Amino acid sequence: MKLHYLILAIFLFPAFIYSQSADSIAEYYYALGVEELAVNNRDSAESLLNRSLEVEKTAPALFELSKILINKKNIHDRARARELLQTAIFKDPKNIDYRLVLADLLMEYFSSGLAFKQYEDILEIDSTNETALIQMGEFKKNLFEDYNQSLRKDNTGFTFNFIDYTRRYYQESEYYFKKLLQLDSTNLQAILHLSSLYESAIKSGEAIPYLLGLTKTNPGSKDAYLYLGLMYYKSSNLDSSYIAYKKALSLMNAKERKEFTFNSVKELMEPIFGDNIKNITDQEMEELINLYWKVKDPLYLSRYNERLLEHYSRVAYADIHFTNKKNNEAGWKTDRGETVLRYGEPINILRY
Repeated sequence: MKLHYLILAIFLFPAFIYSQSADSIAEYYYALGVEELAVNNRDSAESLLNRSLEVEKTAPALFELSKILINKKNIHDRARARELLQTAIFKDPKNIDYRLVLADLLMEYFSSGLAFKQYEDILEIDSTNETALIQMGEFKKNLFEDYNQSLRKDNTGFTFNFIDYTRRYYQESEYYFKKLLQLDSTNLQAILHLSSLYESAIKSGEAIPYLLGLTKTNPGSKDAYLYLGLMYYKSSNLDSSYIAYKKALSLMNAKERKEFTFNSVKELMEPIFGDNIKNITDQEMEELINLYWKVKDPLYLSRYNERLLEHYSRVAYADIHFTNKKNNEAGWKTDRGETVLRYGEPINILRY
Protein backbone atom coordinates (compact mmCIF):
# COMPACT_ATOMS: atom_id res chain seq x y z
CA MET A 1 0.00 0.00 0.00
CA LYS A 2 2.82 2.39 0.89
CA LEU A 3 4.49 1.54 -2.40
CA HIS A 4 1.35 2.63 -4.30
CA TYR A 5 1.35 6.01 -2.52
CA LEU A 6 5.05 6.44 -3.27
CA ILE A 7 4.57 5.75 -6.99
CA LEU A 8 1.61 8.15 -7.12
CA ALA A 9 3.64 10.86 -5.41
CA ILE A 10 6.53 10.38 -7.85
CA PHE A 11 4.16 10.95 -10.79
CA LEU A 12 2.34 13.93 -9.27
CA PHE A 13 5.33 15.82 -7.86
CA PRO A 14 6.88 16.82 -11.25
CA ALA A 15 3.45 18.01 -12.46
CA PHE A 16 3.10 20.15 -9.34
CA ILE A 17 6.58 21.63 -9.89
CA TYR A 18 5.80 22.33 -13.55
CA SER A 19 2.53 24.06 -12.63
CA GLN A 20 4.27 26.30 -10.17
CA SER A 21 6.99 27.08 -12.69
CA ALA A 22 4.42 28.00 -15.33
CA ASP A 23 2.79 30.45 -12.94
CA SER A 24 6.13 32.01 -12.14
CA ILE A 25 7.11 32.29 -15.80
CA ALA A 26 3.77 33.88 -16.72
CA GLU A 27 4.08 36.38 -13.87
CA TYR A 28 7.68 37.12 -14.86
CA TYR A 29 6.78 38.02 -18.45
CA TYR A 30 3.72 39.95 -17.28
CA ALA A 31 5.81 42.04 -14.87
CA LEU A 32 8.32 42.81 -17.63
CA GLY A 33 5.50 43.78 -19.97
CA VAL A 34 4.02 46.20 -17.43
CA GLU A 35 7.48 47.74 -16.91
CA GLU A 36 7.80 48.31 -20.66
CA LEU A 37 4.35 49.89 -20.75
CA ALA A 38 5.37 52.26 -17.97
CA VAL A 39 8.08 53.71 -20.24
CA ASN A 40 5.77 53.58 -23.31
CA ASN A 41 7.62 50.75 -25.11
CA ARG A 42 4.40 49.31 -26.51
CA ASP A 43 5.89 46.91 -29.05
CA SER A 44 8.15 45.32 -26.46
CA ALA A 45 5.30 45.22 -23.94
CA GLU A 46 3.01 43.52 -26.47
CA SER A 47 5.61 40.84 -27.16
CA LEU A 48 6.19 40.16 -23.45
CA LEU A 49 2.48 40.03 -22.64
CA ASN A 50 1.91 37.60 -25.50
CA ARG A 51 4.67 35.38 -24.07
CA SER A 52 3.00 35.54 -20.67
CA LEU A 53 -0.33 34.48 -22.18
CA GLU A 54 1.31 31.60 -24.05
CA VAL A 55 2.25 30.15 -20.67
CA GLU A 56 -0.99 31.00 -18.87
CA LYS A 57 -3.98 33.19 -19.79
CA THR A 58 -4.22 35.39 -16.71
CA ALA A 59 -6.85 38.15 -16.53
CA PRO A 60 -4.38 41.01 -15.86
CA ALA A 61 -2.22 40.07 -18.87
CA LEU A 62 -5.31 39.77 -21.08
CA PHE A 63 -6.45 43.19 -19.94
CA GLU A 64 -3.13 44.98 -20.49
CA LEU A 65 -2.67 43.45 -23.94
CA SER A 66 -6.22 44.39 -24.95
CA LYS A 67 -5.52 48.08 -24.19
CA ILE A 68 -2.41 47.97 -26.40
CA LEU A 69 -4.43 46.45 -29.25
CA ILE A 70 -7.22 49.03 -28.91
CA ASN A 71 -4.68 51.83 -29.34
CA LYS A 72 -3.55 50.34 -32.66
CA LYS A 73 -6.84 51.53 -34.14
CA ASN A 74 -7.49 48.85 -36.74
CA ILE A 75 -10.37 46.41 -37.11
CA HIS A 76 -8.39 43.21 -36.59
CA ASP A 77 -6.72 44.36 -33.37
CA ARG A 78 -9.96 45.80 -31.99
CA ALA A 79 -11.70 42.47 -32.61
CA ARG A 80 -8.93 40.61 -30.82
CA ALA A 81 -9.01 43.13 -27.95
CA ARG A 82 -12.72 42.46 -27.56
CA GLU A 83 -12.08 38.70 -27.28
CA LEU A 84 -9.29 39.23 -24.75
CA LEU A 85 -11.47 41.47 -22.60
CA GLN A 86 -14.36 39.02 -22.68
CA THR A 87 -11.99 36.25 -21.54
CA ALA A 88 -10.58 38.48 -18.78
CA ILE A 89 -14.11 39.21 -17.55
CA PHE A 90 -14.96 35.50 -17.61
CA LYS A 91 -11.95 34.88 -15.36
CA ASP A 92 -12.65 37.88 -13.11
CA PRO A 93 -16.37 38.80 -13.50
CA LYS A 94 -16.40 41.37 -10.67
CA ASN A 95 -13.61 43.50 -12.12
CA ILE A 96 -15.17 46.84 -13.09
CA ASP A 97 -12.07 48.17 -14.89
CA TYR A 98 -12.24 45.32 -17.39
CA ARG A 99 -15.94 45.93 -18.01
CA LEU A 100 -15.50 49.70 -18.44
CA VAL A 101 -12.83 49.26 -21.13
CA LEU A 102 -14.95 46.65 -22.93
CA ALA A 103 -18.05 48.86 -22.74
CA ASP A 104 -16.12 51.81 -24.16
CA LEU A 105 -14.79 49.64 -26.99
CA LEU A 106 -18.26 48.26 -27.77
CA MET A 107 -19.87 51.71 -27.68
CA GLU A 108 -17.37 53.26 -30.07
CA TYR A 109 -16.79 50.45 -32.56
CA PHE A 110 -19.30 47.60 -32.20
CA SER A 111 -22.72 47.94 -30.60
CA SER A 112 -24.21 50.49 -28.22
CA GLY A 113 -26.70 47.85 -27.10
CA LEU A 114 -23.91 45.48 -26.02
CA ALA A 115 -22.15 48.38 -24.31
CA PHE A 116 -25.36 49.22 -22.46
CA LYS A 117 -25.50 45.63 -21.15
CA GLN A 118 -21.96 46.01 -19.78
CA TYR A 119 -22.91 49.22 -17.98
CA GLU A 120 -25.95 47.45 -16.52
CA ASP A 121 -23.68 44.68 -15.23
CA ILE A 122 -21.29 47.27 -13.76
CA LEU A 123 -24.14 48.91 -11.83
CA GLU A 124 -25.15 45.51 -10.46
CA ILE A 125 -21.62 45.21 -9.06
CA ASP A 126 -21.38 48.87 -7.96
CA SER A 127 -24.60 50.90 -8.12
CA THR A 128 -22.63 54.14 -7.54
CA ASN A 129 -20.22 53.84 -10.48
CA GLU A 130 -20.06 57.35 -11.99
CA THR A 131 -18.97 56.34 -15.50
CA ALA A 132 -21.73 53.75 -15.85
CA LEU A 133 -24.42 56.14 -14.60
CA ILE A 134 -23.29 58.90 -16.99
CA GLN A 135 -23.09 56.52 -19.96
CA MET A 136 -26.46 54.93 -19.22
CA GLY A 137 -28.08 58.35 -18.90
CA GLU A 138 -26.42 59.58 -22.09
CA PHE A 139 -27.41 56.41 -23.96
CA LYS A 140 -31.08 56.88 -23.02
CA LYS A 141 -30.89 60.63 -23.70
CA ASN A 142 -29.62 59.97 -27.23
CA LEU A 143 -32.53 57.59 -27.84
CA PHE A 144 -34.96 60.19 -26.52
CA GLU A 145 -33.52 62.92 -28.75
CA ASP A 146 -33.55 60.61 -31.78
CA TYR A 147 -37.27 59.91 -31.42
CA ASN A 148 -38.53 63.09 -29.76
CA GLN A 149 -40.75 65.23 -32.03
CA SER A 150 -40.17 62.57 -34.67
CA LEU A 151 -42.70 61.18 -37.11
CA ARG A 152 -42.43 57.95 -39.06
CA LYS A 153 -44.00 57.25 -42.41
CA ASP A 154 -44.39 53.63 -43.54
CA ASN A 155 -44.82 52.19 -47.04
CA THR A 156 -48.59 52.68 -46.97
CA GLY A 157 -48.24 56.39 -46.25
CA PHE A 158 -49.45 56.06 -42.66
CA THR A 159 -47.69 58.50 -40.30
CA PHE A 160 -47.28 57.88 -36.56
CA ASN A 161 -45.17 59.25 -33.70
CA PHE A 162 -42.97 57.67 -31.05
CA ILE A 163 -44.55 59.23 -27.95
CA ASP A 164 -44.46 56.02 -25.89
CA TYR A 165 -40.78 55.45 -26.63
CA THR A 166 -39.78 59.04 -25.97
CA ARG A 167 -41.60 59.17 -22.64
CA ARG A 168 -39.85 56.01 -21.44
CA TYR A 169 -36.38 57.06 -22.67
CA TYR A 170 -36.77 60.49 -21.08
CA GLN A 171 -37.72 59.04 -17.69
CA GLU A 172 -34.89 56.50 -17.75
CA SER A 173 -32.29 59.10 -18.74
CA GLU A 174 -33.45 61.52 -16.04
CA TYR A 175 -33.32 58.69 -13.49
CA TYR A 176 -29.64 57.91 -14.14
CA PHE A 177 -28.51 61.55 -14.05
CA LYS A 178 -30.49 62.31 -10.90
CA LYS A 179 -29.17 59.18 -9.22
CA LEU A 180 -25.64 60.42 -9.83
CA LEU A 181 -26.56 63.86 -8.49
CA GLN A 182 -27.86 62.22 -5.32
CA LEU A 183 -24.35 60.84 -4.85
CA ASP A 184 -22.61 64.08 -5.90
CA SER A 185 -24.82 67.17 -6.20
CA THR A 186 -22.00 69.15 -7.88
CA ASN A 187 -21.16 66.63 -10.59
CA LEU A 188 -20.54 68.82 -13.66
CA GLN A 189 -21.18 66.19 -16.33
CA ALA A 190 -24.40 64.99 -14.72
CA ILE A 191 -25.76 68.55 -14.51
CA LEU A 192 -24.80 69.39 -18.11
CA HIS A 193 -26.30 66.17 -19.47
CA LEU A 194 -29.47 66.61 -17.41
CA SER A 195 -29.77 70.22 -18.62
CA SER A 196 -29.42 69.07 -22.22
CA LEU A 197 -32.16 66.50 -21.61
CA TYR A 198 -34.50 69.14 -20.15
CA GLU A 199 -33.79 71.48 -23.07
CA SER A 200 -34.65 68.74 -25.57
CA ALA A 201 -37.86 68.00 -23.68
CA ILE A 202 -38.82 71.71 -23.76
CA LYS A 203 -38.32 71.96 -20.01
CA SER A 204 -35.38 74.38 -20.02
CA GLY A 205 -36.62 76.14 -16.89
CA GLU A 206 -36.05 72.98 -14.84
CA ALA A 207 -32.35 73.05 -15.74
CA ILE A 208 -31.73 76.62 -14.55
CA PRO A 209 -31.54 75.90 -10.77
CA TYR A 210 -29.04 73.10 -11.38
CA LEU A 211 -26.89 75.32 -13.60
CA LEU A 212 -27.01 78.26 -11.20
CA GLY A 213 -25.77 75.96 -8.46
CA LEU A 214 -23.03 74.75 -10.79
CA THR A 215 -21.82 78.29 -11.49
CA LYS A 216 -21.33 78.73 -7.74
CA THR A 217 -19.45 75.47 -7.17
CA ASN A 218 -17.59 75.65 -10.49
CA PRO A 219 -17.35 79.37 -11.38
CA GLY A 220 -14.62 78.80 -13.97
CA SER A 221 -16.72 76.49 -16.16
CA LYS A 222 -17.54 78.16 -19.46
CA ASP A 223 -19.88 75.27 -20.28
CA ALA A 224 -21.99 75.96 -17.19
CA TYR A 225 -22.57 79.55 -18.35
CA LEU A 226 -23.03 78.50 -22.00
CA TYR A 227 -25.75 76.01 -21.03
CA LEU A 228 -27.26 78.59 -18.69
CA GLY A 229 -27.39 81.15 -21.51
CA LEU A 230 -29.26 78.69 -23.73
CA MET A 231 -31.69 77.68 -20.96
CA TYR A 232 -32.47 81.33 -20.19
CA TYR A 233 -32.96 82.03 -23.90
CA LYS A 234 -35.32 79.05 -24.26
CA SER A 235 -37.20 80.32 -21.19
CA SER A 236 -37.56 83.80 -22.83
CA ASN A 237 -35.40 85.45 -20.15
CA LEU A 238 -33.24 87.36 -22.65
CA ASP A 239 -31.56 89.71 -20.19
CA SER A 240 -30.21 86.82 -18.11
CA SER A 241 -29.32 84.92 -21.28
CA TYR A 242 -27.20 87.84 -22.50
CA ILE A 243 -25.37 88.05 -19.14
CA ALA A 244 -24.69 84.29 -19.09
CA TYR A 245 -23.34 84.25 -22.67
CA LYS A 246 -21.14 87.26 -21.91
CA LYS A 247 -19.68 85.40 -18.92
CA ALA A 248 -19.16 82.23 -20.99
CA LEU A 249 -17.27 84.19 -23.64
CA SER A 250 -15.03 85.75 -20.98
CA LEU A 251 -14.08 82.25 -19.78
CA MET A 252 -13.21 80.94 -23.27
CA ASN A 253 -9.65 81.01 -24.53
CA ALA A 254 -8.84 83.11 -27.61
CA LYS A 255 -9.29 80.21 -30.04
CA GLU A 256 -12.64 79.13 -28.58
CA ARG A 257 -13.93 82.71 -28.55
CA LYS A 258 -12.91 83.23 -32.20
CA GLU A 259 -14.69 80.04 -33.21
CA PHE A 260 -17.85 81.05 -31.37
CA THR A 261 -18.12 84.72 -32.29
CA PHE A 262 -16.16 85.03 -35.56
CA ASN A 263 -15.89 81.80 -37.52
CA SER A 264 -19.51 80.79 -36.90
CA VAL A 265 -20.66 84.14 -38.37
CA LYS A 266 -18.20 83.88 -41.24
CA GLU A 267 -19.94 80.61 -42.10
CA LEU A 268 -23.22 82.53 -42.53
CA MET A 269 -21.60 85.17 -44.73
CA GLU A 270 -19.84 82.82 -47.16
CA PRO A 271 -22.87 82.56 -49.52
CA ILE A 272 -22.96 86.37 -49.73
CA PHE A 273 -19.33 86.75 -50.86
CA GLY A 274 -18.82 83.38 -52.56
CA ASP A 275 -15.21 82.68 -53.60
CA ASN A 276 -14.27 86.32 -52.90
CA ILE A 277 -14.33 85.57 -49.19
CA LYS A 278 -10.86 84.03 -49.57
CA ASN A 279 -9.46 87.48 -50.41
CA ILE A 280 -10.95 89.14 -47.30
CA THR A 281 -8.57 89.50 -44.35
CA ASP A 282 -9.66 88.67 -40.79
CA GLN A 283 -9.65 92.35 -39.89
CA GLU A 284 -11.85 93.23 -42.85
CA MET A 285 -14.12 90.30 -42.03
CA GLU A 286 -14.44 91.47 -38.43
CA GLU A 287 -15.56 94.91 -39.65
CA LEU A 288 -18.05 93.28 -42.01
CA ILE A 289 -19.38 91.09 -39.19
CA ASN A 290 -19.90 94.12 -36.94
CA LEU A 291 -21.77 95.85 -39.77
CA TYR A 292 -23.75 92.65 -40.41
CA TRP A 293 -25.00 92.56 -36.81
CA LYS A 294 -25.86 96.26 -36.82
CA VAL A 295 -28.03 95.78 -39.89
CA LYS A 296 -29.66 92.71 -38.35
CA ASP A 297 -30.38 94.35 -34.96
CA PRO A 298 -34.21 94.55 -34.68
CA LEU A 299 -34.32 96.77 -31.58
CA TYR A 300 -31.68 99.48 -31.27
CA LEU A 301 -32.96 100.61 -27.87
CA SER A 302 -32.08 97.38 -26.01
CA ARG A 303 -28.59 96.87 -24.58
CA TYR A 304 -28.01 93.76 -26.66
CA ASN A 305 -28.65 92.67 -30.23
CA GLU A 306 -31.54 90.18 -30.21
CA ARG A 307 -30.45 88.64 -33.51
CA LEU A 308 -26.92 88.17 -32.18
CA LEU A 309 -28.37 86.56 -29.04
CA GLU A 310 -30.33 84.19 -31.25
CA HIS A 311 -27.14 83.36 -33.15
CA TYR A 312 -25.29 82.60 -29.91
CA SER A 313 -28.14 80.32 -28.90
CA ARG A 314 -28.02 78.49 -32.21
CA VAL A 315 -24.26 77.97 -31.87
CA ALA A 316 -24.68 76.82 -28.27
CA TYR A 317 -27.51 74.46 -29.25
CA ALA A 318 -25.49 72.96 -32.10
CA ASP A 319 -22.38 72.55 -29.94
CA ILE A 320 -24.37 70.90 -27.15
CA HIS A 321 -26.23 68.45 -29.39
CA PHE A 322 -24.01 67.82 -32.42
CA THR A 323 -20.37 68.13 -31.32
CA ASN A 324 -18.35 65.20 -32.67
CA LYS A 325 -16.19 64.30 -29.67
CA LYS A 326 -14.38 61.55 -31.57
CA ASN A 327 -13.06 63.99 -34.20
CA ASN A 328 -13.07 67.02 -31.87
CA GLU A 329 -15.38 68.81 -34.32
CA ALA A 330 -17.57 71.67 -33.06
CA GLY A 331 -21.29 71.01 -33.36
CA TRP A 332 -22.00 74.03 -35.57
CA LYS A 333 -19.48 72.73 -38.15
CA THR A 334 -21.41 69.49 -38.71
CA ASP A 335 -24.10 69.25 -41.39
CA ARG A 336 -26.93 69.32 -38.85
CA GLY A 337 -25.23 72.10 -36.90
CA GLU A 338 -24.82 74.26 -40.00
CA THR A 339 -28.52 73.80 -40.78
CA VAL A 340 -29.42 75.00 -37.28
CA LEU A 341 -26.99 77.91 -37.65
CA ARG A 342 -28.69 79.10 -40.85
CA TYR A 343 -32.35 78.25 -40.28
CA GLY A 344 -32.86 77.54 -36.58
CA GLU A 345 -33.96 74.33 -34.90
CA PRO A 346 -36.21 71.88 -36.76
CA ILE A 347 -39.84 71.68 -35.65
CA ASN A 348 -39.89 67.92 -36.12
CA ILE A 349 -38.11 65.08 -37.90
CA LEU A 350 -39.68 62.88 -40.54
CA ARG A 351 -38.38 59.32 -40.79
CA TYR A 352 -38.94 56.96 -43.70
